[in-house]
Amino acid sequence: MYKSSSAYVEKRYRIPDRIHLIPSPDIQARKFYTFIMFSSTAKIAAIALLGLTTSANALGCYGSGPVYGDVSNNAGVIAGARNAACGFFAGSYPQGGVKDYCYTVGSNRINFEVRNNAGTTQSLSQSDCVAAMTIEMNACSHGSEQNHGSFYYYNDPNAGAC
Repeated sequence: MYKSSSAYVEKRYRIPDRIHLIPSPDIQARKFYTFIMFSSTAKIAAIALLGLTTSANALGCYGSGPVYGDVSNNAGVIAGARNAACGFFAGSYPQGGVKDYCYTVGSNRINFEVRNNAGTTQSLSQSDCVAAMTIEMNACSHGSEQNHGSFYYYNDPNAGAC
């Protein structure tokens, strides 16, 4: 990068496994550059460790287990389960307040949960719940857990009745 208005010109060169900042000869002695060099192996190990740490605590879609199609192939039945759960969940939650709901479809079920993550009492409307659950249920066929606003949402299709 060249800066015409400053007393120095900085050039960046990309060399495999290293980034070097080359100061121009007129740079003042008080300028200090730190060179950080990692081998490819160290970079891969750091990324793998970060991935393991993140996945252990991450929210999101489940990767295995029954899917909503196992509970019912009828989208209206799944939507009815979601709407019934959100009707039950609508209302006021104290700090950390949790409500659980189970909906049986034949010999299968969907487990739902909502929790207030805010530090104060919060109200959850049925429409906000339906919006959040719809996002999760459409994106995650095996179920999921996720935060939307001040609330944590959990939905999980399972074998067996409630």
